[in-house]
Amino acid sequence: MSEGTGHSGHLAPQRQQQAALPVVFAGTVGLFTPAEQGGVQSDTAVLFASPWGLEEISTRKFRRVLAEALSKQGMASLRFDYPGTGDALDPPDFQAGCRVWEDSLVAAAGVLRTAGYGRLIVVGQGLGAALALRAAPRIPNLDGMALLAPVLAGRLYLRELSLWAKVVDGYLQIEEEHRVKEGVAIAGLTMPPEIAADVRKLDLKQISCRIADNCLLLSSPAQVGATEFAAHLRGFGTHVTEGFFTGYQDLISNPLTSRIPGEVLSEVVSWASRLKTASSSQMRAVEPLFAAAATLSGDGFEETPVRFGRGDRLHGVFCNPKSERAGATAILLGSAYDRHSGWGRLTTETARRLAASGIASLRFDAANVADSPPLVGAPEQVLYKDAQQIDVFEALDYVESRNLLPAIAVGRCRGAYLA
Repeated sequence: MSEGTGHSGHLAPQRQQQAALPVVFAGTVGLFTPAEQGGVQSDTAVLFASPWGLEEISTRKFRRVLAEALSKQGMASLRFDYPGTGDALDPPDFQAGCRVWEDSLVAAAGVLRTAGYGRLIVVGQGLGAALALRAAPRIPNLDGMALLAPVLAGRLYLRELSLWAKVVDGYLQIEEEHRVKEGVAIAGLTMPPEIAADVRKLDLKQISCRIADNCLLLSSPAQVGATEFAAHLRGFGTHVTEGFFTGYQDLISNPLTSRIPGEVLSEVVSWASRLKTASSSQMRAVEPLFAAAATLSGDGFEETPVRFGRGDRLHGVFCNPKSERAGATAILLGSAYDRHSGWGRLTTETARRLAASGIASLRFDAANVADSPPLVGAPEQVLYKDAQQIDVFEALDYVESRNLLPAIAVGRCRGAYLA
């Protein structure tokens, strides 16, 4: 990795990047990245609205890198999981359809306002962009929205998703009898039927009011209706900057081969920086609000998002049984570049089932995977590298610090190699 140069001209060691600060709210887990200290601080914060399914898994690292880049420009940000996805709790039901996920966006915006940020910018991708547009009238002080390859028409999106799911099944060599034939599903993730029914009716050209003063619209290759949608927004007086999501397919197709589009990242950061406002003297220090994450409580388990390792560089979730603890603590190691909730959310569900049997566990992102920044001095490509053994050692140290030894390491594929 590259190193920085000090004022004396000598090379200075690069500072280890910390993982984001975890926060629990509205039955879900958020990750707050504060503005980098030393620069001009802003009271404008960025709220991420994630896509869904394989697109969410493949772009997880992209959002973390984008949050870190915004931090360097004096802008804090918050990203989170929708109810029933990732590390979030499952809601009682999805009878309200898309409103369930939209409500979580509104709640996340409230977290940022409570932290002292008076102005907000939303960066939404895919289905997340559509959800953010629908939720926008309920988000006060919204200065701008960056819409990255937004879902403009729900029927078309679900049709494309169905085709994409067949390609993924073929790539994974899933036999025909084991493929999901009913509902909307991809990569082991099934969209709740009530959500899917709402998505099917989505038509963003039905927006009938101004949603923000400024909008950045980056359309995906061959996206239908983007130019017409931009004109529709301009009809309400919104200043729309149009462009293309260069490198879109290379980003979303597979978390194993996903490549971060540097051009798009720079464009979003530059656009957001032009909208930000300077911090007021009344703005309070926000880090104490996120210093100790609360706990999510579910059926037989309690989960706490944590940071651990040297310089709090690793992000994970500790899952503890509500009943008396039995057996060893499981350190759940991820496969490839998948986030720690696992492909098809398998690791999250495994941890919670283990807890129901009295077994505690720690699942986490290794360095340079999803929400854990790279380890200084380690290679960019980290799969099957000895450097990742350090992550496992530090996970074991964390378990020991909580007096939860003995422990076992559990993993498949790359995780099995590390175990």
